[in-house]
This record gives sequence, structure tokens and C-alpha cells, in this order.
Amino acid sequence: MNKVLELIPISRLRQEQNEVLKRLAEGPVVLTQYGDAAAVLVDPDQWNQIAEELETWMDSFDALEARLALAVGEDQVLDWEEARAELDAVQA
Repeated sequence: MNKVLELIPISRLRQEQNEVLKRLAEGPVVLTQYGDAAAVLVDPDQWNQIAEELETWMDSFDALEARLALAVGEDQVLDWEEARAELDAVQA
């Protein structure tokens, strides 16, 4: 389950920036402007972890695309939509 992010008005950030920055250790903070989400503050270590995990997932996805292309006899990697159509055709 996703954690509900803390909402902080930008005006409060201006007044309490040290406290808000300390809260980033607990998780991201959503900055609001006129009641609407305007930005998300994330601890740099957490951001780096997210970026590394995303890169790993993208590498895995690329490898799966290549394996699928080989499985259907293609000599080039298919894009996701083409791969899905090929897989559906093979399963039919």
C-alpha cells in the first residue's frame, strides 16, 4: 500500500524550511499552492535509490523485449505494442 504523503503549503515551507527538510527523512513531502499539488520534495538518498531501481527495471524490461523478439523469430527488438500483438497472436 502506498503511504499518504504529507501536504505542506509553500508558504509554510518558507517559514519552516529547516523543519520541513528534516521531515524528508520520513518520506517525500508534497508542496501545495492554492490547495493544489505544486511539487514534491524528496530526500536525495531516496531519490538516488528510486533512480537506481527505475534503471534496473528499465534494463529488465529491455532484456525481456529482446527475449520476446528472439522467441517470435525476429532479428530486432520489438517495441512493447508490437511485442504484445505478437504474443497475443502466438497464444491464439
